[in-house]
Amino acid sequence: MRINKPIDPVIRKRVHITEDFDFIKWLSILSIVICGGIYVFLGSVQPLIVNPDDSLNTVQITAPDKIVNVSIGSIQKANPNDISEKLLKNYSDSQPIKLTPVAMNIPAETHTALVIKPTPIVDTIPISNVKLLLNKAHKQIAMKRLTSPKDNNAYSTYQIILKEYPQQAQKILDDIVAWYFEQGINFISKNRLTTKLSGRDSAYKMYKKLSKIAPNHQNTKALFNEIITKLNIRAKQQLDKSVSDAYATYNVMLEIAPDNQNTKNLLTKITDNLFAKAQKQIVKQLYSTPKDNNAVATFKQILAIVPDNTKAQKGLKKIVKKYHRLSLQKYNQGRYKSSMIWLERGLQVSSNDPELNKLKQQIIEKIN
Repeated sequence: MRINKPIDPVIRKRVHITEDFDFIKWLSILSIVICGGIYVFLGSVQPLIVNPDDSLNTVQITAPDKIVNVSIGSIQKANPNDISEKLLKNYSDSQPIKLTPVAMNIPAETHTALVIKPTPIVDTIPISNVKLLLNKAHKQIAMKRLTSPKDNNAYSTYQIILKEYPQQAQKILDDIVAWYFEQGINFISKNRLTTKLSGRDSAYKMYKKLSKIAPNHQNTKALFNEIITKLNIRAKQQLDKSVSDAYATYNVMLEIAPDNQNTKNLLTKITDNLFAKAQKQIVKQLYSTPKDNNAVATFKQILAIVPDNTKAQKGLKKIVKKYHRLSLQKYNQGRYKSSMIWLERGLQVSSNDPELNKLKQQIIEKIN
């Protein structure tokens, strides 16, 4: 409440009226500012939502001897550019102050999911354990436990070491391969190349072991080439004595190395040898006799090896024609029985030959 100064000069000199500082007014303003700051701070932690229909639509701020009512009945979405000085606008002692809250752009909290990647389990082998494994492998090799028994052999130990220490493991594999290679060479020297006797080892059996554990090792390839070379030499030696034996060796080579050039070359040598033999038999007129030495049997042997050999097929046709000429010659001489003998030999070579069958009917008519 404001008190005016007295008009009477005497009283005016005696009475000193202190200037009205309007303490209540400024205290109220300060309270509003503090409340506004608290509101903004709390809004940054959790958005304040006020329902306009709530019964509580004013905030009472108490100051000494005075209560200031601040209306919050209707809260609008404020412009981000609003500033707090609007809170002090149009303030009066008798009229409530409407407060428009200051809106702030508070970035939404981003919750990043915490991804915990499992630490990969690396089955590493300590160096001390590697030394133990290397010693174990050497002992297994010394005991000839190379690939058996199943859970206690040098090759299984080598596979364990290989995971972490390939260089050390390679030395173990080289020792295993060396043992099988030496055994294979030893069997070759004894001419035990590919024996199929049960329970008896051979050079080829050693190679089969190597092809399973170290197919690309140089000693594995070297042992295989040595076996093929020795088989090829054996076949060449057999050709001079028995083509059948050479052909048997060829079949062994065909089984273990069908695409090897030595195998293919051996087949060519065998057929060339048989053709040379058939030619000599034809010169001696050994067309279909005697039983174990005649050109027909030789040509058929070639066809048994190479069914589509056209040279052998042509050789048989020449023999059939030769028999036909001999039979016809006897027929023209009136020697029908002799003619029939040559004709029958020709039919043994080619029973469906049309010329032979036609001449046969003529001979039968003459004989009857």
